[in-house]
Amino acid sequence: MIVTALYCAGRLATARRRNRTIERDLDVMHVGMGVAMAGMLLPWLNPLAGGGWTLCWTVFFALAACWFGTKVLIAVADAGAVGHHLAHLLASGAMIYMLDGVSGMGSMSGMSGMAAGSPMVASALTLVLLVAFAVDAVLATGRVVRHGGMAIAGGGSTGIGPPLAPRLAGCCQIAMSVTMGYMLLLML
Repeated sequence: MIVTALYCAGRLATARRRNRTIERDLDVMHVGMGVAMAGMLLPWLNPLAGGGWTLCWTVFFALAACWFGTKVLIAVADAGAVGHHLAHLLASGAMIYMLDGVSGMGSMSGMSGMAAGSPMVASALTLVLLVAFAVDAVLATGRVVRHGGMAIAGGGSTGIGPPLAPRLAGCCQIAMSVTMGYMLLLML
């Protein structure tokens, strides 16, 4: 996750210089999500360790959920495909869900029976999210194999040139979905 976060930060830094097109919002999300997930899996990697780390990440992912939720609503209103924006909306919600479970535990180990009401409701929600991220990983893999990676959907994209490494951007999405699935499995 740290490598994915660093790669996406590099995309943000170099795209404008190289006049290449990227979707800034996706790369910002991948940077934040990569760092947060690494910190959840290995607490010593958490740059925001201490009392306020959960609040900081919760605010980040709540803002991301609002952003991607708006993009999904706009796509639905325009009769367009919601595509990877829906996956990022779900990822933002899943991160908030997992942060709620991790906040008092320090790491991902032993997260069963966490806070979303009863343990059965938490397990059902965890299972639904797990399936959603498995589907997203499969769809992202298909896009990478068939079409060469992530499609640039406008709104939030920068640059006027060709997309910057769309196949690698798609691989970042696969890595995020697989790791999210692993973290959700730890919660069951």
